[in-house]
Amino acid sequence: MNTIPMSLPSYSFNSDRKTTPASAVGLFKLAYNWKRWKFGLEAEYTNLSYQYKAQEFYYINGQLVESFGPYKTVKLGNPAIPVKLFADYKISWKHAEVYGGVSAGYVLLSNMVSVPPAEWSQVFQPNTGYGFTVGVQLGGTYFMTQRIGINAELLGSYMSLLHESNKLYEFPATIGIRYRLGKITAKPKPANNSTKS
Repeated sequence: MNTIPMSLPSYSFNSDRKTTPASAVGLFKLAYNWKRWKFGLEAEYTNLSYQYKAQEFYYINGQLVESFGPYKTVKLGNPAIPVKLFADYKISWKHAEVYGGVSAGYVLLSNMVSVPPAEWSQVFQPNTGYGFTVGVQLGGTYFMTQRIGINAELLGSYMSLLHESNKLYEFPATIGIRYRLGKITAKPKPANNSTKS
């Protein structure tokens, strides 16, 4: 758990937390298709943060008084770059494909900023860090040509970052372009069983 030396007032993370507003996310995936499966590597670019109400303890006339301050923002990664291996099971139908699977990997964090009010004398997180992540994804692609398609995907990730107290969930949604590399095997045409007389 993150801690700060006791002072008057003092702050701790035994407090209420809430999510921050949605932010932009970028996703790049490279996959290998094998029968009904896709295996590959993906890299995401996003910002990770949360808000919390810190507990404040004051001594008034010799009595310890507890209260909650205003919500403040902690930036855990600005940006954060999760790099993951994934496996998807896919179902194809005509020009469309739907898929779902699991992923796991490593999270790189940079430009980390703890809640920065001037009265705090100590920043309790380093500027860079790391973590681990696991997740699931569900998506679909509509192919406009044999190689180019429009892809939409929804991900759900659990992240454990740096310390025990920094565990969070992320639910990015992406829309983008999918491009097929390599040789594309044409589907065989149905046999014509008619005979000429």
